[in-house]
Amino acid sequence: MRSGLRARICIGALFLSLSVASHAAAQQADQVILELNQGAMEAYNGMDIEKAGSMLEEALRVAHEAGVRGPLLAQTNLNLGIVYVGGLSDNDSGVRYFMDAICADPSVQLDPLTSTPDIQSVFQVASQRVHQTGCPQGGPMIGPGAAAQTMPMQPQ
Repeated sequence: MRSGLRARICIGALFLSLSVASHAAAQQADQVILELNQGAMEAYNGMDIEKAGSMLEEALRVAHEAGVRGPLLAQTNLNLGIVYVGGLSDNDSGVRYFMDAICADPSVQLDPLTSTPDIQSVFQVASQRVHQTGCPQGGPMIGPGAAAQTMPMQPQ
């Protein structure tokens, strides 16, 4: 009986350590995504549009690999929409990323410090499309499919 108890304790300890490791990895991914978002928006405000876009695409890649969903994924897509609309005048891509943001977290809102009337207008279009047609492909585009379009070198 003692060996059975030991085995159960060992198995329990193993599950606990795996759970703790998984939680730590998720927290680390969240921190990386937060830092990439902050750095990207600093680059955007400094007019380094290519750097901002690259950092946000990296944040989406990390989110995809770590299975991050909800507000953090929404904020990353929202920021990428801002970069496309405000930095590259690419409203079509902006709508797509704004839709992904809304699908990841329906309560997501633009930051008045980084939104212009044009950005607000494109966000409204995305919001209306989500409410009319639902989320693209059942949810937000993250990972390799989302990053298929890389940041162009110059505004369009």
